[in-house]
Amino acid sequence: MAISISDARKPGRLTPQSQAGTRRQKLPAKIARRLEDRILAEGWPVGHQIGSEAALAADLGVGRRTLREAVRILEVSGFVESRKGAGGGLFVASEADDFACKMVSNYLEFVRVDVDDFNVVHRTLNLCVIDAAIARISKAQAQEIRALIAGLTQRPLPRQVSDAQEIHRALRRVAANPALTLLMGVLGRMMLDASIFSTLNDEQWSRMPGAIIARHLEMTQAIIERRRDAAYEINEKYVQCCAKLFVSSSRFSSKRISEHATERAYRYIPRAKPKRKAERVERQIRDMVVAAGWPVGDSLGFENELAERFGVGRSVLREALRSLEQLGVVEMGRGGRSGLRVISPDSATVVQTCHRHLRREGLTPQQAGVVRKAIETSAQHGSSAGRITKLFLQILG
Repeated sequence: MAISISDARKPGRLTPQSQAGTRRQKLPAKIARRLEDRILAEGWPVGHQIGSEAALAADLGVGRRTLREAVRILEVSGFVESRKGAGGGLFVASEADDFACKMVSNYLEFVRVDVDDFNVVHRTLNLCVIDAAIARISKAQAQEIRALIAGLTQRPLPRQVSDAQEIHRALRRVAANPALTLLMGVLGRMMLDASIFSTLNDEQWSRMPGAIIARHLEMTQAIIERRRDAAYEINEKYVQCCAKLFVSSSRFSSKRISEHATERAYRYIPRAKPKRKAERVERQIRDMVVAAGWPVGDSLGFENELAERFGVGRSVLREALRSLEQLGVVEMGRGGRSGLRVISPDSATVVQTCHRHLRREGLTPQQAGVVRKAIETSAQHGSSAGRITKLFLQILG
C-alpha cells in the first residue's frame, strides 16, 4: 500500500533546532555506547567473543531486555553480531563501516548538497587514493587488480558493476587509510542511491554504468602502471561521468522518478535491493520521508497503525524503526498518543559515530591529516566550502 505523510496525524511541527533540544538518549542507547566504548578501549579484533547475554547484563547492571535492545542497536550498526548455539554469544562484527556510511549519506540527503561540492570532494578523494596507491602498491596487489580488470567489460552489466565495486575496494585496501575508506564509502553510497533513484529515462540510464565503469578501469590501469599524470587526467573525466548520474537523483533534487525506476536499478545492482522484511519497511519509510521533503515534526502514525499499513508484525516494524532511529530519521515519542515522528539528523551525532568507527579502525593523526589537508586545499581553491566539505572536515578534525 502506498503511504504518504499526509495520511498521518500532524502535531505542531518542530524546527531542527527546537527538536534537537528535546531529544533524549534512551537507556538501551546509553548501554550500547558503553558496550561500544569497552570494545574500542580493549581493542578487541573482529571475531572476538564479547560474552554471553547473562554475563553482560550482570556486568553492565541492567536487565536482559535492556541489554537485548542495546545489542540490537549495535547489530544494526554492524558493530557486533549475535550467534546462537554451541559456542554462541556476542561477537565483534566485521562490517562496521556500512552504518557510518549510511548515517553520513542520510544526513547529506537531509541538508541537500549540490553537485559542485560533490565534484570537488569526489575529485579530491580520488586523487588521494591515486597518490597513496601509486606509492604503496605491490606486485602482488597489482596482479590481483589486473585479474579483476581482465575481461570485465565483456561480462553482463550486473557482474561488471559488482566487479568494479571490488576494484574500488581493492584500491582502497592498497591506499590503507581508514579515513579514505570511510569517506569514499560515503560517496559510493550516494552514487548508489543516485543510481536507484535516478530521474533519467531508460535509454539515458542504461548508458551511465558502462561509461562510469570504463573511465574507472582506465584510471585503475594508469594507477597500477604508476602513470600519475594519466590517472589524474582520467580522474577528471570519471568525476564528470559520475556528476551526470548524481544530478539526476531525486534524493538530491526536487525531481520525481518514474514508478519503475527503482526496480530498473535493482536488476543491475541486485545487492542494493532490500531482502529482509525489516529492510524493506525501513526503505519504504525512509523514502516516504525523503519524498515529502523531510517534514521535521510531522507524525507518521502509531505503531499498530504502521504495522497494519505495511502488512508486517510489530516485531518487524520495531526492527525497521530501530535502524531509522539510529540513522536520525524518526523518533518514537513518549506517551500513549505521541506516535512516530520525523526528526532532523544531528550533525554532532553523525560526527561522533564516524569518530568511533575511525578509532576502531586505528586511524592515525598522520592519515587523517593527509586527507584533511587535501580537502582544505581544494576548498580554498573554490568560492566557498559546501556542506559535504564542511562535514568531512569535521569528521577528520
